[in-house]
Amino acid sequence: MTTREEAIRFYRSLARPVLILSSRAGRGNVSIAEAIREHFEPADDVHHHSIEDFMPAAIVHEDLVRYKLISNHAPFLLSAIYTVPFFYRRKLVREKLRRTHLRELKSFVQSHGIATVICVSHRQAFWTTVLKRNERLDIAVYGVLTEFGSNLGWKYIFWDEMNGFISPLPASELRMGIPTGLPFRQLALPARSSFYSLAQATASKRHCLLMGGFFGQGPMVETLRLLVNHSWGIHVHVVCGDNQRLASRIRKQVTWEDAVSVHGLVDSIEGILSECGCVITKPGMATLLEAHASQRKIFLIKGIPVAEANNARYALAHFDAEWFSVAAFARWQGTAS
Repeated sequence: MTTREEAIRFYRSLARPVLILSSRAGRGNVSIAEAIREHFEPADDVHHHSIEDFMPAAIVHEDLVRYKLISNHAPFLLSAIYTVPFFYRRKLVREKLRRTHLRELKSFVQSHGIATVICVSHRQAFWTTVLKRNERLDIAVYGVLTEFGSNLGWKYIFWDEMNGFISPLPASELRMGIPTGLPFRQLALPARSSFYSLAQATASKRHCLLMGGFFGQGPMVETLRLLVNHSWGIHVHVVCGDNQRLASRIRKQVTWEDAVSVHGLVDSIEGILSECGCVITKPGMATLLEAHASQRKIFLIKGIPVAEANNARYALAHFDAEWFSVAAFARWQGTAS
């Protein structure tokens, strides 16, 4: 695995101006994109946008709105989406038969003289390679794998329009159809620099961060109940993301007032994490990276299938993470009998 300094040198070697594309399908790749942007110095000609800023409404509905509905209300369907080629192949075949006009993305690339596009996750790479192919744009396109495992979506993009691929895992561990001759760089995925700074300060085991990602998913209430009902004397900071129903449900538990602080959408967990000695979270990539960079103890709760299952396995093996349980938490606190 490369060091942070080696990753910085690689990113700074790319032709500028640079456009880094993330997605609003969760906050994970937005945070990773911001961390990558920090590698550039100066960063005046390095732009970060969500792909949805440039997409037609129909595509946003298909890629973002529909995904969020499935993720929140029928997460069992994600197993099929992540493992059955039809869903990704269908989009690739469709774009081979027609030309989706990505006028706003084309306009931004041309008006800002973009030389390199860094695509943080496969959806961004798919639409950028569609644009490059359709418009014959002279841009370099790099993809960034934001999972600790293979993602079927990468298999169905226009690989011949890509100039390189960046992965936290070696190519030998990936099964995504990456062309043999495509330049491949194994680089550690970064957290924002402020989280590495948090590692210098000792946080209290009496404060704990509980979160379920941007959508506030996972067994949040059940986990919170276990934390509060045991006599650890801890204060739990619960980040519910955009899940207002979850936040309202927790706030109604009036007996938890002194033991719980409820947060909705937050731009960063840095301020909360500065007080907390541990993070209890589903295995979202950005949260894992930020907690690990801060040297906070990581406890895992169930996340979405496939992608976060891969992340969980990696975190258990490399980030000293554990699955959350009363016994595991008690051991960490030093209160186990």
